[in-house]
Amino acid sequence: MNVTRMAAPCMKLSKSLVVPHSGVMARFASVTKGQVHPGYEKIKEKYKHFQIEDGVPIHLKGGAFDRFLYYTTLAGCGVGLVMCFEYYYSAAFPKKC
Repeated sequence: MNVTRMAAPCMKLSKSLVVPHSGVMARFASVTKGQVHPGYEKIKEKYKHFQIEDGVPIHLKGGAFDRFLYYTTLAGCGVGLVMCFEYYYSAAFPKKC
């Protein structure tokens, strides 16, 4: 295929991604000076939640779903470790035919 034929659609796509649309700019411009966008207030509340010193690691402060992901990952690592040792044992002591 011709490289220039492939490059033209990519250039059009990249220009549309780089240049912001007027609707996006109007939404940000509607907040007057001194006011904080409501989305930033939610982010500040999240920051406060994760900055509390309660002895819980940061990767577990998200709640039950974070604990589920952590312990599932831990169990997967344990299973993988056991399977590695099983492979090493079978490689060191092959079955006799």
